[in-house]
Amino acid sequence: MARNKRERLLSTKPTVAYLLVLIGGVFVLLGGLLTAIFGSFWGFMMFRGPYPGAFSFVWVLGIASGLIMMIASMRINSLKKADVETWSVIALVFALLSIVDMGGFGIGFVLGLIGSILGLAAGA
Repeated sequence: MARNKRERLLSTKPTVAYLLVLIGGVFVLLGGLLTAIFGSFWGFMMFRGPYPGAFSFVWVLGIASGLIMMIASMRINSLKKADVETWSVIALVFALLSIVDMGGFGIGFVLGLIGSILGLAAGA
């Protein structure tokens, strides 16, 4: 079944974890894009202070977190136990980092958090 005998396989794919992290990643990406549009380009929420470029870091982190969460969700949908565990931890880290940029309206953070925890539970 598996090419490598040491590689342990899951009995079923962690589909719920995959879907939750994917939807959470979409919300985080959308939140990062909207922050970029309204915050940086139109000056609606422009950060004014000693570090005016710091606001750009916020939306870049939001967009990157969303993209990496979506990539991690694709890798969570695997039968390889090691892949599920590794990418669930990566999704968890970037879900936590998304808090800096509103966490995908809050719902992206919560879905990413629950999905990555379910992925870790499925891999255990």
